[in-house]
Amino acid sequence: MTATVTVIIPTTCELRRKEQLAQAIASIQQQKNVNAQILLVVNGQRFDPEMLAELRGRTDLKVEYREEGNLPKALVHGRRQVTTDYFCFLDDDDWLLEHSLDMRVQALERDASLDVAVTNGYNVFEQRREIRVRHTTDINTQPLLALIAGNWLASCGGLFRTSTIGAEYFEGLIKFYEWTLLAFRLCQERKILFINEPTFAIRDTPGSLSKSSDFVLSDEALLRLMLAGNIPDEARQALRRKLTGTLHTISEHLLDQGHYWRAWEYHLKSLFYPGGLVFLPYTRRLLWPVKR
Repeated sequence: MTATVTVIIPTTCELRRKEQLAQAIASIQQQKNVNAQILLVVNGQRFDPEMLAELRGRTDLKVEYREEGNLPKALVHGRRQVTTDYFCFLDDDDWLLEHSLDMRVQALERDASLDVAVTNGYNVFEQRREIRVRHTTDINTQPLLALIAGNWLASCGGLFRTSTIGAEYFEGLIKFYEWTLLAFRLCQERKILFINEPTFAIRDTPGSLSKSSDFVLSDEALLRLMLAGNIPDEARQALRRKLTGTLHTISEHLLDQGHYWRAWEYHLKSLFYPGGLVFLPYTRRLLWPVKR
């Protein structure tokens, strides 16, 4: 029997994203050996009315609308609508490669103890593409430590078993780091298989959220949330070391933005975390800042 997968696409349904959304939908419909059901979760009030009406009129997909423009809540809403055995997500400007879903479904059906099958993918720039997760050796043996070294779960990289990955895993996710925090929760409680094969493409653009000031500042909140969890000492030490570098990076960012006293605040905090004294020479930049 062909497996059925719900593919959830959160989208703002803006006209400027129409072509990319069409590509995302087409990439799902071209999947082999699976029955893919498409669920669009339109969230926020920036949608194009004609585009939304057109999507609602289609019989090959389902559309849900949420008035609040909030990606983490859109993910929860989408998960709550799932009735199939498996589900996954796809951003409206990304796309799946051929056999993406089939590869992950086969992994979950071969091993009933698995909860999530995760694959690698590509970051696509204007003139080139590069593999997304480069260091994959320890993901299946030490997923938490591997996650601290670098996130291995992309928005469109996982296939989830519906019976074991409930909506509660998606509740309370923080903006910008939804997938890192989800991976953190999963690798503490669930069995994950990472398959080092590229099965999706993520479009990298100059105006992406990951390049925004809010993104840089939210890094600290993520790490402190992870540190508050019940985790092994080795992971806690690794997180504290990572927080040291993060506090320093935030200080540099704030200084570049002209927030002099806040830059001092983060610099002083960084000095009291493991390895923080390596940033002591940076104090000179704060004492004699260069005006931009």
